[in-house]
Amino acid sequence: MAVLSVSPRRDRVRLYFRLHSNAEIGARQVIGFLRHLHQELKGPCVLLWDRLNAHRAKRTRQFIQGSGHLHPFFLPAYAPELNPAEYA
Repeated sequence: MAVLSVSPRRDRVRLYFRLHSNAEIGARQVIGFLRHLHQELKGPCVLLWDRLNAHRAKRTRQFIQGSGHLHPFFLPAYAPELNPAEYA
């Protein structure tokens, strides 16, 4: 999993990632990553997501709705060129 974050003033870009060797990424892993990300960023986050099943899972949606600081938007289907984290 990988996230590129851009500061509100657009003067800093950071890469956050977590490796899961030999594991299928599911809602549990996504939620855990989002919890740790919130500890680092400490503010509202706009998520620009691909359409991975774990991103659209009911459990993930419920977590996001209850968070108050996460605001997800989905990239178009089959558009990896729009997702800069794909190249990290």
